[in-house]
Order: sequence, then structure tokens, then C-alpha cells
Amino acid sequence: PDASVGGTFIDGKPNAFRPVAAACLLLVVIQHAQAAPLMEEGFNYPVGTSPAANPPWSGSAGSSVAVVSGNLTLTNLAATVPAGNMLQIGGGTGQPVHRDFTNAITGGAAYCATLIRCTQPPTNSQFIAALLPAGSTSHNRDTDPVALSVTSATNGYRLSLSSAGGDSRSGGPVLTTNSTHIIVLKYVFGFTGRASLYVDPIPGGVEPSSATIAPEQGDDGTGAANLQVLLLQAPVGQGIFNLDTIRVGTN
Repeated sequence: PDASVGGTFIDGKPNAFRPVAAACLLLVVIQHAQAAPLMEEGFNYPVGTSPAANPPWSGSAGSSVAVVSGNLTLTNLAATVPAGNMLQIGGGTGQPVHRDFTNAITGGAAYCATLIRCTQPPTNSQFIAALLPAGSTSHNRDTDPVALSVTSATNGYRLSLSSAGGDSRSGGPVLTTNSTHIIVLKYVFGFTGRASLYVDPIPGGVEPSSATIAPEQGDDGTGAANLQVLLLQAPVGQGIFNLDTIRVGTN
């Protein structure tokens, strides 16, 4: 079969194709390395359990933060493998859970993306998530580099963001209940550090030129030395949200 090509076949292809195949393989490996997240969470845990009962998560056990059946999906957004279930936060006390990403991020920019769906809007402002330095396990508005809250709005809810004691800023569209959105938190390291938030950027597209909520600068003049912890917390007594397909990375 290889007489007309003048070479030998490797896996059914003449060796003339080997340089091309090797180049393609190298490209795939490079692209995979660039895109690999430091944390990827699809909540592949038993329904009804708290993340705190499922390592690498830790924190408070209770029904306010629990794995529920089903998944959130969005066009063009790759699901985690295995897809698992999704997380529900709300409907009780402000229970916190947390987990570390693979390595601490110490410079440049850090990103955290998640799918979010509100099934019951909050009646006032409620903290739900933060990106924290290594070793941190609880929310502190005065020092958290990135703190995400939800706040009430006519016919839905809005997101708000604060950083290291800076004023909380709300912005972007009113998000309606029972609709799935992707949000991306960003933190840029520096003397004071800057946090920002994107709502519904295009999965796989370039980073938007401007954030949905403009960068928020901390008041204390000290930026984070590193980020390595994702903290999630149920809103207290009101507001219920589903989260799924959480990824943390440097791009």
C-alpha cells in the first residue's frame, strides 16, 4: 500500500505525514497547557450533601449550601467532565464553604467564572462569594480582595462588587429569575489591587474591553499577596441561587 508513497506507514499513515502530525500534537498540548484552569468544579457529589462533606471542600455543613440535581448550561461553554450536579445556596443561614485552587496566584490577573441562576431574588444586599488569600476561610469585607454580593432590583436582582474595604459597586443589567448567566470575576495584582466583574461575556471570545462593573480599588492601600481560596456563602434567610461550572485561572 505504501509503494506509491515511497515510505512506511505509521498507524495507517505514511511517515511523510509524521512531521505534520507531530506539529499538530504539539499545538494541541500547548493550547491545553495555556487553557488548563487552576480549579474546575462541576459538583460531582451526592445530591443533598454539603460541599463541606466532599473534599477538597471544607466549611460549615448544613442545608443552606447543598448539592442539588440538574445542571446549568450555556451555549458554547464547555461543561466539566464529569458534569456532576449543581450547587444551591440560600434558604437559611449564611453558611460558608471554601476550597483551594491548585496553586496560589501571585501576580498578573486572576479570573473566576461561574454559571449562576436565581430562583428566588433577594430582598436586600447579600454577600455570596469571595476570592481570598491562601489560608483564609471566612468573609471579611474590609480585607477580601474580591467580594461578590447580590442585591434586590425591580423584577430581578443585580450583582455588586467590593474589594478590600472599597465601596461596593452595583451595575450592569437587571438579571431575571430562572435565567442562566455566566459571570467572571477578575482581580489584577498591584499596590492596591483592582477587582472587576463581567456579566455574560461570550464563552470562547476575547476579554471585553470594559467590565460590566468598573474596577473597584481598595481603600487600605494594600493589594493581595496571593489568591488561592474560593469562598461561597448562602445569603441569609432570603434569596436562592444555583451555581455550576466554576473555573479559576489566569486567563
